[in-house]
Amino acid sequence: MTPKKKLSSPAKLTKLTEKGVKMETRKNLLPLKSDIVFKMFFGDEKNLGLLREFLAAMLDLPEEEYDSVEILDPHVRGEYPDEKFGVLDVQIKTKNGKKIDVEVQVSETPCMKERIVGYTGKMLGSQLHVGDNYEEIKKVISVVLLDYDLIKDSGCFHNKYMLYDVKTKSLFTDVLEIHTFELKKLPKRPGPGEKSEKQFLWLRLIGTDREEEIEMLATKNPVMKKAVGVLKKLSADERARMLYESREKARFDELSRLHGARTEGKIEVAKRMLARGMDIAAVSELTGLPEDEICPPQV
Repeated sequence: MTPKKKLSSPAKLTKLTEKGVKMETRKNLLPLKSDIVFKMFFGDEKNLGLLREFLAAMLDLPEEEYDSVEILDPHVRGEYPDEKFGVLDVQIKTKNGKKIDVEVQVSETPCMKERIVGYTGKMLGSQLHVGDNYEEIKKVISVVLLDYDLIKDSGCFHNKYMLYDVKTKSLFTDVLEIHTFELKKLPKRPGPGEKSEKQFLWLRLIGTDREEEIEMLATKNPVMKKAVGVLKKLSADERARMLYESREKARFDELSRLHGARTEGKIEVAKRMLARGMDIAAVSELTGLPEDEICPPQV
């Protein structure tokens, strides 16, 4: 009996060398902390089981809330070059109508805390129209995964915010929650309990770009094994890779634009300082600009 051929990993491709000899190459896995990869991974209805497992690990909602999970916006924006660079999030509706918004941020964003509050408030306010009963408002939850430190006064990787009285700690209402998960603060080991371990493994998978670590995570439990398999399949998809690369280019272009705008603003401030007679060394120290940018050498 002829043995069956072993199928190669989805992330592996075959190409011909100049002499016509087949050579196997391997493409790097796409990073799950990229917002567009995250959206393609968790925003696909074929992966609803993984989405349920992820939400259950991140949040403290009753298990029955995940019996019926609906992805409100499965469309992956950014498929065309002329689309504006914006936020790609995963919007979810649970069995009892609770709304959850999950997003990933890899680069520091101005006024990020204010933007999170504003967006969470918008989810709350958009539920009601003129004449509606306030009792119909459903809980809204924002989950923000960050690849940088946003909460400067906390060493915890997970912070949960609600509406409390600052003195008595009395809860005003539980209709709004904001969760921040800062990947850089993730400890080396999970805390006690099965839920903590599941949360830890998900955040490790999202935060790492080391394939050997991803392969190790796949051995931890069946859910991680399935998640890594989906990531490999997604990484082997040429359209997914094209969207990721296009998104990265747009992100770097946006960062370059913001950096240029900040630099131009500093140069204008430096010129005004020089006009008032300040020493160039002092201007350089105060603005953070090199002296040759403040006063370029004459050619």
